[in-house]
Amino acid sequence: MAIFFAIVVLVILGFLPLVNKNFGEIYEISGVVESITGVPSDEGDRLFLMVRLDDGQLVRSYIRRSTFYKQGETVRMAVIKPRFFGSNRYRFKGYVE
Repeated sequence: MAIFFAIVVLVILGFLPLVNKNFGEIYEISGVVESITGVPSDEGDRLFLMVRLDDGQLVRSYIRRSTFYKQGETVRMAVIKPRFFGSNRYRFKGYVE
């Protein structure tokens, strides 16, 4: 029975890097805020900034409050690049002064 639990623990530890969303390379980029959008949820709307990156790609990043919305301003974004599979995630870091 102990061997079974040891195998289960090893399998779980082996899959953790695959499911952890923040596991991978993280670097910063900048872009220009184009718009704000909301996604309805049970707790209220989840707000996202739509940001045009320097390479022309349009990405979204979660923000807590709409007071962080400044259309046309340049922002710093953290890019979380997954190690194994999936798409990049973008995190709002702040406005460029």
